[in-house]
Amino acid sequence: MPPENPHRALPTRLAEFRVAEFVAGIGLVRWAVESAGCFRVVWANDIDPTKQALYSRNFDGDHFLLSDVRTVTGEAIPTVDLATASFPCTDLSLAGNRAGLAGSQSGMLWEFLRVLASMDDRRPPAVLLENVPSFASSHGGQDLLDAVTALNGLGYSCDLLVVDARHFVAQSRPRLFIVGLRRGDEIESDWTPSSIRPKWIER
Repeated sequence: MPPENPHRALPTRLAEFRVAEFVAGIGLVRWAVESAGCFRVVWANDIDPTKQALYSRNFDGDHFLLSDVRTVTGEAIPTVDLATASFPCTDLSLAGNRAGLAGSQSGMLWEFLRVLASMDDRRPPAVLLENVPSFASSHGGQDLLDAVTALNGLGYSCDLLVVDARHFVAQSRPRLFIVGLRRGDEIESDWTPSSIRPKWIER
């Protein structure tokens, strides 16, 4: 059994995990989590109508909100167990302008966090953020620190992982994941470096 959550208990059966997918694109995160067989996406959002059309061809698009995330409020989000956000990497990528979280695109992370904050006691027990590994070096690491600190402020304890797509497909595409659990569901980790936890994460 999971540790007691002081805000809202995690589902007792895996099949009950409900997911909100921010910056949904064509639904790749949905494909991934639902392939695990224990998640169901019940809300998704993106601003791009082409991506919405592709999403709707691949999945039931009835719950897809075509809207700028800056217009979304916590009241619009159903009660979920996990919120995901693969926010734009444009300002964080080594190939980009390196404006970081101050940039107009990668800065959409703050809008995701704003929505979470406005959900108050309905904040999901878990969050999952995904972006490029160079997020960790943006502004000398300050952007990543600011993001994790903001999640801590919303009650989430965080762990960081770097996973390369080469473990699953014939392509090397490393990605940084931030996993956050509401306090009461503390993440237990000895921070031992491994293939998915580089040594720099412990700093």
